Amino acid sequence: MKESYRVLEPKIGTGYDLIFIARNTINGVKCAEVLKCIEFLTSRAGILKK
Repeated sequence: MKESYRVLEPKIGTGYDLIFIARNTINGVKCAEVLKCIEFLTSRAGILKK
């Protein structure tokens, strides 16, 4: 999850504090899938730069 956020961090607007809570279902999930989920959620929240 840290790596997925690190890759996406430059695209996230400034002035936001984000908290991600990983659940047991993240075990065994590839980084690309986690990145896709984080990107979707930040986009939906309206904090992802275009």
